[in-house]
Amino acid sequence: MVFIDTIFPDLLDTQPLSLHLRQCSLHLKHVLSCYKTWCSQLLTSNSHPLFHASLTRGKSSCEKMFRFLVIFWLQLAGYSGLQWSERFQDNSGPMEVCSGQNIRLFWNFTLAQDEHVKDMVWTCQPEGNATELLASYVDDIFVPVSEFSGRLSHLQNGGIELSCATILESGNYSVTVNTVDNGDETLYRQTAWVKVVDTPKTQDGQLEVRQEREAVRDDTSDRQWHVHLTCGHFFDLGLPAVDVEWKTPNGETLSSSYFHKGNFHLLLSNPVKGGNYTCSLPSLSPATRCLPPGSALRNDTIYVDEMAARLSIMEARQLQMQDDSQKENLPLHDDIAQLKDETETLRLGLATATLRVRLCSTENARLHAELNSVKNENDQHKGYINALQNTTETLKARLEVVVYSTEDARLQAELNSVKNELGHHKGYINALQNTTETLKARLDTATLRVSFHAKLTSFFTGYGTLTPFTVITNEGDAFSGTTGIFTAPRNGTYFFVASAGTDSSGKYVNMFLRKDGVDVSWARTRQYSSYYTMGSVQATLYLTAGQRVWLHSDASDSHYFSTTTSFTGFLIHADD
Repeated sequence: MVFIDTIFPDLLDTQPLSLHLRQCSLHLKHVLSCYKTWCSQLLTSNSHPLFHASLTRGKSSCEKMFRFLVIFWLQLAGYSGLQWSERFQDNSGPMEVCSGQNIRLFWNFTLAQDEHVKDMVWTCQPEGNATELLASYVDDIFVPVSEFSGRLSHLQNGGIELSCATILESGNYSVTVNTVDNGDETLYRQTAWVKVVDTPKTQDGQLEVRQEREAVRDDTSDRQWHVHLTCGHFFDLGLPAVDVEWKTPNGETLSSSYFHKGNFHLLLSNPVKGGNYTCSLPSLSPATRCLPPGSALRNDTIYVDEMAARLSIMEARQLQMQDDSQKENLPLHDDIAQLKDETETLRLGLATATLRVRLCSTENARLHAELNSVKNENDQHKGYINALQNTTETLKARLEVVVYSTEDARLQAELNSVKNELGHHKGYINALQNTTETLKARLDTATLRVSFHAKLTSFFTGYGTLTPFTVITNEGDAFSGTTGIFTAPRNGTYFFVASAGTDSSGKYVNMFLRKDGVDVSWARTRQYSSYYTMGSVQATLYLTAGQRVWLHSDASDSHYFSTTTSFTGFLIHADD
């Protein structure tokens, strides 16, 4: 009424106007209709003081007063009941909090003159989970649930503070306020979306950029070979909390080609540009803003030598061409092998044995000639035996025809003689067959081939026998990829060689070549920084059938890289 008095002092002096305004102040919903009634009285009453003024002035005053009452009614309606502060209104953007910091929700409000708080309830709905109760406020007492006791405190009005927040506590936080005004209860609710941001995690607490030793082929797009950079090593579950950016020597910003096994990978475009390549976390990322100043997780730089990079791509292309050529020739070799008959197989086996075991070449030729001679002689005796059998059958027929003949005794004697001679020939044939089997066994021995080559299937660390291996060649089946052990199939002289390396800085290769538990060769090496090192063991050993040879790691901090660890052996000379 004070505001009205300053604008329309002359109108408030009229008894009808003041009476109508007092009635309308008690019933705001009817203020317009009340004023309409008063204006009608003003313009039709001859006794009203304003009637003697100009009719135009009366109409203008009514219009002004009507507009004022509309504005006044809207203001009174807008400020009735509990009013929230502008901060943390519904549908606002998420409030980002770093992991380990406190979540502060300042839900302040003002109450109407006769309004007071009866109770309040705070809840939280984490991402993908059901709503959980945080605390309640009843009879002026703040009571958090037991799970948040000691971490959750009450601020002014409806505000709360949750200390040491974790990423699992991201979600939609709400407060519900129950007020009482003249016996009427009203519920008010306010929400805020809170996102707890975690910092990225790496194995050594810093970003590490490396250039892989070998170029890689991109089969998903251009099918070309590229220099390969990695940035990591992250051990977050799934993808890290933040992506990385790459800076080229000319200042261009690139995104990673892909993410795999804890590392962001970048395939450099061809031709390769030499210089410094930097991997860094985006400065505007919430996870980056949570890092302390000067953190080693922010960036790392590596220098790429342009000439060395291009040579590595050329080397990879050459190896790929060789591999493709070998794959194309494999079907031809298989077809040739299928067309070999038994005689050609024996001849090629003798020739191969002659090349690989030169000391046995003369003996193999002699055995082969002797075997052919025995076969020919055996064929001749078979013919003779057939003739004897025919003669025997003829004599039997003559004995059956000539009954009671004086020739019986002579024929019987002749028959016995033939039987005896046949028995001698059978014995000789058995001896020839034994000799043939012996020669075949000696020939099999002379042509026996034993060789193997295998590479380590996966990383091996620690102490013990190196396993498992992926077997590439295994003639004679003397090597087991599962146990990593070679077992000699026969007596002879064998040669073994193995190489190993590690791809982790500060790790060792401490490898022994063992024969039945006895160390016969030793290699030890260590990788410094990003320089790769390798070691090898080799030995020429005489083994009896059943003796075993394997690779043994003799240090708990040993680390063997599968790509650079292999084991090879073959028979040089077999005993007769």
